[in-house]
Amino acid sequence: MQPTIHNLIKFCQLEISHNYTNSAVIGGFENMLSVWIPDAKKQNVPLDLITKVEALFKDYDRSTHDQRVETIKNMLTILNKPESAQINSSKEQKNLNEEYLQKNQQPYEVKNSTKSISQPVKEPSQITDQVKTTEKTLSTTKISFLDPKTGLGAPLQTIPNVGPAKSKALSTIGLFTLEDLLYFFPRKYEDYSLLLPINRIEYNQKVTVIGSVKSIHTRSAKNNKIKITELILEDGTGTLRITFFNQPFLHKRLFKGAQIVVSGKTDMYLGRIAMNNPNWEKLDQKNLFTNRIVPIYKLTKNITQNWLRKIMDHTVSQWAPRVPDYFPTSLINKADLLDLSKAIYEVHNPETFELLARAQQRISFDEIFFLQLGVLQQRRNWQKATSTVFNVTTEWLEGIYQKLPYQLTNAQLRTIQDIRNDFMKGIPMSRLVQGDVGSGKTMVAAIAAAIATQNGNTQAALMAPTSILAEQHYKNLLDFFTEQDLLHSNQIRLLIGSTSNTEKEEIRQSLKDGTIKVIIGTHALLEDPIEFNNLEFVVIDEQHRFGVTQRSVLRDKGNSPHILVMTATPIPRSLALTVCGDLDISVMDEMPPGRQPVSTHIVSPLDRARVYQLIHNQLAEERQAFIVYPLVSTEEVEESDDSDQITNAAVNEHTRLQTEIFSTRTVGLLHGKMRPEEKDQIMFDFKNKKIDILVSTTVVEVGVDIPNASVMLIEGANRFGLAQLHQLRGRVGRGNHKSYCLLIPENEDAVENERLKVMQETNDGFVLAEKDLAQRGPGDFLGNRQSGYMDLRLANIMDVKLIEKAREFAQSIFEKDPDLNAEEHQEIKHILNHYWKTGTGDIS
Repeated sequence: MQPTIHNLIKFCQLEISHNYTNSAVIGGFENMLSVWIPDAKKQNVPLDLITKVEALFKDYDRSTHDQRVETIKNMLTILNKPESAQINSSKEQKNLNEEYLQKNQQPYEVKNSTKSISQPVKEPSQITDQVKTTEKTLSTTKISFLDPKTGLGAPLQTIPNVGPAKSKALSTIGLFTLEDLLYFFPRKYEDYSLLLPINRIEYNQKVTVIGSVKSIHTRSAKNNKIKITELILEDGTGTLRITFFNQPFLHKRLFKGAQIVVSGKTDMYLGRIAMNNPNWEKLDQKNLFTNRIVPIYKLTKNITQNWLRKIMDHTVSQWAPRVPDYFPTSLINKADLLDLSKAIYEVHNPETFELLARAQQRISFDEIFFLQLGVLQQRRNWQKATSTVFNVTTEWLEGIYQKLPYQLTNAQLRTIQDIRNDFMKGIPMSRLVQGDVGSGKTMVAAIAAAIATQNGNTQAALMAPTSILAEQHYKNLLDFFTEQDLLHSNQIRLLIGSTSNTEKEEIRQSLKDGTIKVIIGTHALLEDPIEFNNLEFVVIDEQHRFGVTQRSVLRDKGNSPHILVMTATPIPRSLALTVCGDLDISVMDEMPPGRQPVSTHIVSPLDRARVYQLIHNQLAEERQAFIVYPLVSTEEVEESDDSDQITNAAVNEHTRLQTEIFSTRTVGLLHGKMRPEEKDQIMFDFKNKKIDILVSTTVVEVGVDIPNASVMLIEGANRFGLAQLHQLRGRVGRGNHKSYCLLIPENEDAVENERLKVMQETNDGFVLAEKDLAQRGPGDFLGNRQSGYMDLRLANIMDVKLIEKAREFAQSIFEKDPDLNAEEHQEIKHILNHYWKTGTGDIS
């Protein structure tokens, strides 16, 4: 499209926002014709169109308001007629005249929210094809999305202005191919779509202004280190001072009379509205930075936002229209999804926030759909095998319950029944038990192991992430099995790193010949010399602490054993639906009677002395205390993202606490950089009351039981997620005495401290997990749960309705065509293999 036509459309849009006051162009529309007509002829604009423009605007200054409204309406209608051959291939042209005219002469406004939009909401049938005209410049034949021969697999250096240096820089943020760029979505957006005349802009407002440069000059700041370029912009309604810092080159690019578009946030200078460092563009070019919803991308060294935005615009405009939709038309219509190519285009170049939301929903749907389809296939492959059927009578179970020293909760009874049902199916159980700290998961695992080992010559194994936790489980299971008269003590053994070589050899032999029925251990169970006689049941505690490979090795030591994984980290329902689709889930959301809630308080850093006095008082009552720090040492502070924060660290503070605050007490130190045997010894001494105060990092998060500990002090609490804080809090309150969790943030007035208040309000781990997910994203919740599946780049894990919809369609296709052999599912099969890059995931 000729620039002169593009400018005329802009002037018409601006005139509407000026309420038809003939102020969109300096001197008025009629004076503009003397400049516009010669330019139009030079650019070969059809003579009949030039004549119509001249006729319409000739008497504009003498027209009434209603006549001007009709003139602008007619002008935009003429410019949008296809036969005029003036239809623009860029986004600004697409029916913007209709949008302006539908606003009852109000300025164009889009609020920065997907829920609050002032412009009219289009029905799906009214949404125009955003990339239709771009496709005309390319082959109309759709490409195979992932075939490197067709282009999307091509390296970035095939893009103009991307040389070896830029390509290397982009690789540091995971960008290697054209496909990577298409799916490199903006991290946020700036809304500069509000176009206003200068006399209507307000302070602290994100706005776009069109005008002419009245003056421009560059000077040095007082320290001579900064160059300041000041520009005065005028548009007929007023003037606007614009300041650029360290951009002296602008003096050569901008000159008096140049017509430009500027977008930014307004400020105040000497009592008048001003702008500092706004985005700007010449009026006759495609808007990438102004007068639109502007994408903001993640950057890396040697890559600027403006440069990357140009590269992204080039790539998306060229390739998004050619991306085929791998979903059948029937699925797209039934699920009410945006076309894939349009979704990709709109995520990078949103016209409205409504359309952006629909585009993001489409991409999110795809990611969750393929994740679900993958785990469904995994689950099917896992359940192709057959497993031993374990069955016990209700009378037998009741006999177990009656011998217990306490009554099981309803949540425990429900979970045991779930496991019992799984045992009777003849296929390997694959169940996740998630229960809050202290909800009784270990007893559930013990009863499940009892059911398994009462059926013939079978063996059960329980793997824990640390020796101290393994020892804790061993003691609990030994007491349970011997008190119930189910097994002899020599049939239940413990295998950890510190087990003597002689005992290890004996255990190996007894496992191999079947003498040992229940083995509890750490990763030592994974070692090659360990062979089982008939491993039929495996329990993995704190499953997120083990890698996928480690769990697979243990599983492979049996013959399709039943798998029970347990976690004390509450997983929000939406996340469980997303990443645990291959697991059956039992939720233990009830605490045993008599357990006291931990009293939680946020304490100002200035009141630390009072906290120390509380600890002194508790120690005087022969209690013990934890003091947890987010980092090991001050060296980590210097390397961290928040190096400007004064952060206490475990190693340094341990010395201070021992020598200055608790000099008459024994203060221990525990952190992840210690050798395993050192950590085990420290925890053993703490549990046996040889240590009064344990200074630690989050290594104590895993469920070690110290009933005598009554204080959990967490320094730098703002650095932790709510779920992690809840896990740390669960280390205390395990005895009969009142316990405290004290949170000290780094800064007393930090906004983020508001987040910590939830810890004071509830002891419910599931409530905290939901809030944590909403505030911080999925993060560590995912861990290695789905190894092999590419990262969720855009999926909204909190959108349960979207997750359920994607699951529904994935299950529907899987039930009809599990191997995706149907012709209409070939593209889906192709993409599925791409999403699951390694072809395997973790189903334990």
